[in-house]
Amino acid sequence: MDNPGNPDELVFHTSKSKTGQVASGTLRYALNAAGVDSTTAGWRTTWGDWCRDNRVDAEVRELCQCHRPTRSSVANAYTGTDRQRDRKNALERWAEFILSSDGKGDQP
Repeated sequence: MDNPGNPDELVFHTSKSKTGQVASGTLRYALNAAGVDSTTAGWRTTWGDWCRDNRVDAEVRELCQCHRPTRSSVANAYTGTDRQRDRKNALERWAEFILSSDGKGDQP
């Protein structure tokens, strides 16, 4: 990422499209190629459940999914943070959970 503070910056780039965005089926293809029998929707659901179980703030959860929080335009105008530190912490804990051999990882 050239500008990690920019919420519009792409995380995954491709030279195969004019916009640089990967196709919507790319992650599904990668999961299947790796022999993982799941869907991207299943991963998203698992992430959301894990966040709720581990007390990850809803705004942080949505920001990690590259969603913009649902706030009024006035609230957006006065929000000066992208909660990068909180997002990093949540994603590191999620990675620990996913990579743990017992599937329990970082549980409260």
